[in-house]
Amino acid sequence: MLPHPQGEEFSMANAMFNVTLGLDDYKVPEDFNEDAARQLRELNEMMKTDGLADPHREGLHTVLARTMDVDQRQRFSTLIDELAWYFSEYDRRDA
Repeated sequence: MLPHPQGEEFSMANAMFNVTLGLDDYKVPEDFNEDAARQLRELNEMMKTDGLADPHREGLHTVLARTMDVDQRQRFSTLIDELAWYFSEYDRRDA
């Protein structure tokens, strides 16, 4: 997710937005790697915006990114990287 020319929070919010779009109506296949499925559930939990307010209309993902500490940001980034690898491997095996 580096570099962050518009700031780390913007990059994280953008990643959350894209993950949300990419996983809209996605159903985990029965033969999908269980570790990846667990990581996907964890990522979805991390991206929940329930209870957040956006009084300045910046976007709830931006507000959420701002609330994350360094460890949470690192975990979010790791999940994105590892899931990208899992998805590419899953798609490639049937190619």
